[in-house]
Amino acid sequence: MRTSLLFPALLLGCSDFNLEGLGDPQGQKDSGSDTGFKPDEEDLGSCSPDEFPPESVPLSDTCHFEVSGFEPVVVWDVEGNACSQPAVGDIDSNGMPDVVVTLGWLFEAQGELVAYTGEGDLLWETRGAEIAYGSGPTLADLDGDGQAEILAVRLHKYNLMSNSQVSVVMFDSEGNELAESDLYVDGEFDQVTGIAVADMDHDGHAEIVAGRVILNDDLSERGVGRSGRGCDNFVGLSGLWGEGAMPAIADMDLDGVDEVVVGDAFYDPDGQEIMKTHGDDGAPAIANLDSDPEGEYVRATYSKLVAHDTDGSEMWTFELPGSGGETEGIMSNASIADIDGDGLPEVVAARANNLWAVNGEDGSVLWKAKITDTTGATGASMFDFEGDGIQEVVYIDEVALYAFDGTDGTLKFKSDEHNSDTLYDYPTIADVNADGHADIVVTHDGNFGSGGAAFSVYRDKNNSWAPARSVWNQHAYSITNINDDLTVPKTATPNFTTYNNFHSAQALPPGEGVGAELEGEILETCADDCDHGWFVVTGRARNTGTSIAPAGLSLALYAEKNGELTLLDVQVTTTATPSGMSSEAVSFIVESGDIAKADTLVMEVDDNGSSTGIVTECTEDNNEAIVKKPFCE
Repeated sequence: MRTSLLFPALLLGCSDFNLEGLGDPQGQKDSGSDTGFKPDEEDLGSCSPDEFPPESVPLSDTCHFEVSGFEPVVVWDVEGNACSQPAVGDIDSNGMPDVVVTLGWLFEAQGELVAYTGEGDLLWETRGAEIAYGSGPTLADLDGDGQAEILAVRLHKYNLMSNSQVSVVMFDSEGNELAESDLYVDGEFDQVTGIAVADMDHDGHAEIVAGRVILNDDLSERGVGRSGRGCDNFVGLSGLWGEGAMPAIADMDLDGVDEVVVGDAFYDPDGQEIMKTHGDDGAPAIANLDSDPEGEYVRATYSKLVAHDTDGSEMWTFELPGSGGETEGIMSNASIADIDGDGLPEVVAARANNLWAVNGEDGSVLWKAKITDTTGATGASMFDFEGDGIQEVVYIDEVALYAFDGTDGTLKFKSDEHNSDTLYDYPTIADVNADGHADIVVTHDGNFGSGGAAFSVYRDKNNSWAPARSVWNQHAYSITNINDDLTVPKTATPNFTTYNNFHSAQALPPGEGVGAELEGEILETCADDCDHGWFVVTGRARNTGTSIAPAGLSLALYAEKNGELTLLDVQVTTTATPSGMSSEAVSFIVESGDIAKADTLVMEVDDNGSSTGIVTECTEDNNEAIVKKPFCE
């Protein structure tokens, strides 16, 4: 949420303008004078938004920090047991992030959700919620009320090898249960599931995906796929057995409709199969691995990584050797980012006591590092903590937390105060206390090796790590999948077209901070329809920051008189605004009577008409553009 301060912005157009700052916007729209027929947008002439396509803009120097070191220390932790993915986001819309975790243990099967502030104070804990021990929470504001909903898997009947009974359950931002889905068996999803959320068909209502089950935002069933569920199968005690359901969602073919991606298939929003491979299911990781614009994915299956093109054809295969046999251990989910700075993505995954980094274009080995994990399933996450242009690879195994240099796998940090049952969890990277610096959140099995902690928050000893978002909302996190305020983008920009990573926080060039930086720009004013009672202002936003501004960005126009502001109109963008680009233009068609006595008109970017918005910016005091008289004469 942003608060409004005023700052001059570049003013362009057919009138002579002066730059001038004003006070905070407030107030309501006054009743206007009698008017004639309101002009249509296609009749606006030089004020038509179509006259002003998006353009590149220079980046601001406001998103900046000093290069730092790498000395992680625990700043707070919580007692208990946990082995699922921690989630971070501002669930109660108070402007500060929160941490939500499933507390549970492999041999207890059912656990509870807990929510803590980013400073470590307990907000709430569920009682008798029967949350599946290996399924982390997913955070999303599904109804747009400013409060997040929390989604998790409920375990009704537990069978380690087969036929567990599970459902998806929804809680409000205070931990109260709101809804529950139908009951499913573990062929659809199971007790180790990462729930993914996206507005797949861009109708303003999110779809909720658990394995191969697609639910509406009220948890009613929309469709069920008939192939994979995102399960990394392996050969276990009783033959072929799989545990886990880790689907991902993206518009892989850029046709305007998202697909559910599992290891061996794509599903449409109704669960219909629109692509099927000849291989096995697996846990997917999405990125652009070749020269075409569409998305590809890497599935982790048994003992190998397999890269698939958009049509499902295999691009390359990398067999990850075991230390005691080809069937030893379960493959971890892959993570993807450009960790060596060559402009191309690398794929990171673990198996049988080794963490591997391979080139995304051909599967050739970049480096490997020794770890301690024969059971597998835990993954890595990546981020440039020091702001030096080199990403660190952060990983947890059965006994330790590690950080490796992304270029060559050199060990930079190891903490033995960790123990894990290794069930698809991996480190979450987010600014959990909104202090402008990244933190690491890691879950532990508190019974062994972590000093009794269920999860810990790590921070740099000097609190000097690079800035990061205060959001990591789900297991299949990919930056553009969720807005800063936990609303679900109506039309999400596919990550592989922008950041091109998966399970990675946003990495920046040395010295640059993370965040959008929005400025207002007046493009044109038109008085042609003043005789009929209408005045037109056309403007847009300029994103001079280093992260994308989502679709649904609000621009508000106010009339100012003696420091008092009256709301005239609000327009909303329909597409995202990338870093270094201007937004689509919007036109405000206002009644001339409403502005007759105004001293100035004020356009506020990222303002829904109540001085609040959806984008966290590097600075919040330069979102305005000002138009001075004359208006209609």
